[in-house]
Amino acid sequence: MENWKDIKGYEGLYQISNQGIVKGLDRVLQYNANITKQWKGKVIKTIVDYLGYCRVSLCKDGKVKTHKIHRLVAEAFLNGEGQINHKDGNKLNNNVVNLEFCTAKENLSHSYRTGLRPKKYLRTIICNETQELFTCQSDVARKIKLSSVMVSTHLKGNTPHIHGLTYKYIE
Repeated sequence: MENWKDIKGYEGLYQISNQGIVKGLDRVLQYNANITKQWKGKVIKTIVDYLGYCRVSLCKDGKVKTHKIHRLVAEAFLNGEGQINHKDGNKLNNNVVNLEFCTAKENLSHSYRTGLRPKKYLRTIICNETQELFTCQSDVARKIKLSSVMVSTHLKGNTPHIHGLTYKYIE
């Protein structure tokens, strides 16, 4: 059964269904002080962006803004915050039963576990001096209180050491 709810920030203008369909609602548009037009509500066309996510453009007060469909569905029908995971890995399946709120780490783990992200990106890092192991560049960066960009630069061989320590990927 398809359920509809107002889109937050666009109440009375647009609604989203639990199946990921967006529709504009019937309304009267005011163009000038004395020119109005009756606008018949309809399903809004979505596009697939370069990352493979469905997006829709919504207009309010003359300003157009693009929104990801899965985020609109999750905000309308789920409780939570953070990133949104497509349980089946299909970015085009925006049905509420396929979506869940999660942390960035949970989302990344899901992508490795389901094969959406190749294992070549899941590489362990070792500190040559201390033999301490890290699961990602961010863990190294937190440990030494530097940015992930600096850690990445070092791992690519562009800097000889970080705070007197050297790190490398374990193949």
